[in-house]
Amino acid sequence: MKKRFLLAVPLCFVTQPSIAQQQCLSDRSAVLSALKQEYREEPVGGGVTHTGEWVSTLTVAEDGNWSIIMTRGDGMTCIIAGGHAWEFRKLAPEGDQS
Repeated sequence: MKKRFLLAVPLCFVTQPSIAQQQCLSDRSAVLSALKQEYREEPVGGGVTHTGEWVSTLTVAEDGNWSIIMTRGDGMTCIIAGGHAWEFRKLAPEGDQS
């Protein structure tokens, strides 16, 4: 099992109910660059929260490393979760219960 080490970029983690209250100290490009360099993670999806932050999932298909990051409107980004053993699954068409 591959252990994850802290990146040299300042990170913030969710410890309160609202991630919008967290202090994010790195811009998005720095966080994306560090995750790509350290873990080979690339963005695979994302969406906008009800409060306007952009949440992205980054993964590495070969070894299953993953991270979830949140970017505020000003570009500051936090890593809010990370781990290993990510599984890519093809979703069944709507109505297919198999």
